[in-house]
Amino acid sequence: MKVWRHFVAACTALAMSGSSPAKSPAESQIGNWNLERSTTQCVISRQYGPSETPVTLGFKAPPLGDALQMVIVRTDRRTFVDQTAANITIGKKKVSTTALTYPLGGRGHRAAYLLNLDGEQSVNLRLAGGINVKVGGAIYRRFELGPMSGAWKQLDDCLERLRETWNIGGENLASSAQPINPLGQLFKDDDYPMRAVREGQSGTTDVILLIDESGTVKDCTLTSTSGVALLDSRTCSTILSRSKFAPATFKDGKPAKSANQRRIAWRLAG
Repeated sequence: MKVWRHFVAACTALAMSGSSPAKSPAESQIGNWNLERSTTQCVISRQYGPSETPVTLGFKAPPLGDALQMVIVRTDRRTFVDQTAANITIGKKKVSTTALTYPLGGRGHRAAYLLNLDGEQSVNLRLAGGINVKVGGAIYRRFELGPMSGAWKQLDDCLERLRETWNIGGENLASSAQPINPLGQLFKDDDYPMRAVREGQSGTTDVILLIDESGTVKDCTLTSTSGVALLDSRTCSTILSRSKFAPATFKDGKPAKSANQRRIAWRLAG
């Protein structure tokens, strides 16, 4: 689950840094939406009450496309990684999907619930005043989002800087980064999650990769979800741990930061 660690850590640390009232009723917001910007990611998050056991809601956006990755961090004594059925209601539209859930290290007995939203769902969410989220028997609550135009603008401005940093658009590049070995060869039969095999789940995951001057993939973010959380997560974790690229180059021949969009199809043997 390394692919999610920085995202979850950013959301948790960012929300904790906000001001909290002495008392906060259940379901209320604690503090404001805040932006966490790094050299590879743009994340907004907020905490919700009660203040004694706060819940963090966060969103990570890719540098291209409208998709969003959503994380909920809450008090939970979960001890294992699992995939759970999930439903999200955005406005009047109900989305059935899956969530990846896993325990977080350290004190506090906390767990992360990770969900992926496609472009249409993400656009609708940006216009919504709140969302209802149900994940198995663990989470069933409404998050009032409140006025978010400022938060979305901060996120979009961050993404614009990310595109500049990673030369997304390619005007200054003479070549794009290319995998030294085809990415499809990185995936072995036993990489297919057993839970997905048992439940006959398949799908296609689209991602955008940020690749540095050495050809190392520094970040992997979904631009389109397969609808199966385990497959989406395995896509990025496999690419991050096994891939190597010949880096892009500037017109003067020097290596350059760049982005690369890829599609991985997960299909069960017939």
